[in-house]
Amino acid sequence: MNASCFSQGETLREQVGKAAQRTGSSRLWTLDFEQMTTEELKGKIRRLNSKAGQMKMDLHDLAEGLPTDFEKLMDVAAETYAIYRELDELKQQLKKMEKGE
Repeated sequence: MNASCFSQGETLREQVGKAAQRTGSSRLWTLDFEQMTTEELKGKIRRLNSKAGQMKMDLHDLAEGLPTDFEKLMDVAAETYAIYRELDELKQQLKKMEKGE
C-alpha cells in the first residue's frame, strides 16, 4: 500500500493510533491481574471475544459499503484493533495464570 493514500504520508498504524485516541478506545478493560481469579479472567475473555466478533462484523459491513461512510472507517478500524489487542493481552495473561507464573 502506498503512503499517498494517508494524510501527509502517515502509515496505517499511525492513522489507526490517532483514531483510537479520538474514540478513547485505547484500553477497553481496566485490569488488575493480581486480584483476578482464572475464572474471572475467562469471563472477561468471553465477553470481550463477543464484542470483538461484533466489531469485526461492523468493520466488514462498513468495508462492503465503501465508499459510503468512508469517514467512519479509521475510527471503526481503531476500535476493532484495540479490542483485539486487548483480547490478545488477556489471553496471554490467562496462559501465565494457568501455568502458575
